[in-house]
Amino acid sequence: QPIVSAARVAAVVINAGHEKATRVLEPRPGREYAEHPVRAERLNELTHGRKLVRKEGANVHIATLEDEDIERLLLAITINAQGVSGGGRTHQGLFPEYGAMANHSSRPNLLLRGDIAMPPVDESGGPVRGNGELQLVLQAVCDVEAGSELTVSYLGELYLPFAERDEQLREIYGFPADRRASDAGLEAMAPGKQAEGEAIQRLIAANSQASDAWDKAADLQAAGAPQDAIRKHRVISAARYADVLNANLLAETHSWRYNATWRLASLLTQDDEPKSCAQALILWESAVRS
Repeated sequence: QPIVSAARVAAVVINAGHEKATRVLEPRPGREYAEHPVRAERLNELTHGRKLVRKEGANVHIATLEDEDIERLLLAITINAQGVSGGGRTHQGLFPEYGAMANHSSRPNLLLRGDIAMPPVDESGGPVRGNGELQLVLQAVCDVEAGSELTVSYLGELYLPFAERDEQLREIYGFPADRRASDAGLEAMAPGKQAEGEAIQRLIAANSQASDAWDKAADLQAAGAPQDAIRKHRVISAARYADVLNANLLAETHSWRYNATWRLASLLTQDDEPKSCAQALILWESAVRS
């Protein structure tokens, strides 16, 4: 769950004594947090996350914080944390000075990516000591005129239609999407309401079949059933969860898509086949981003 990941990051930030440094991030303490449009919708989620933080990081720093301070930090992490890859791993990081200061645009001129800055080589020729530092790299993707605002995309995919961009941005960040010149043409090419309704019904059926097969496989395994019977239901579950993802009807943050992503990744790694594991890695990274 995203709030669990946010709670882990929050515990690390607080335990290191860096909570004050995050107060420049949106939403800032006080009225801005109290009136933030996303706060009310996620109040139960933030309460759960705050309990996890107090459980994971019971120390002097956490003891000095009010419940509202921790819940604000969780919301700030949810809104501002950057998922970056480096050194063969995916990390979650907060970059208050630069990364979190860039506004969103559907036509961004910057790309954010992670990098691991390795420590300098020992001049004596000895082994390199210490871990590399995680850095956020802001890379221009087009020519930028002097005085222009530097912007990034807060969404994982730039090709999403306006309706999906708008839904995700309102749900996660509390503001609407900006329109692109190409949106009108893409909407005109979109399938009609009847076709869309049929696609949604197929999606619902696939998700239900996948979940039933997943539960049946788990029940059979708990009962000590033959592996062939268990594998049969795992194959059905994997195929139907692939249908859910391939339908491309769900926002990246939708619970069904998140569930289908990590369950399909788990199923692909059951037999330790290299090709399947490579496919599962892509799914795991997608689940982490969401």
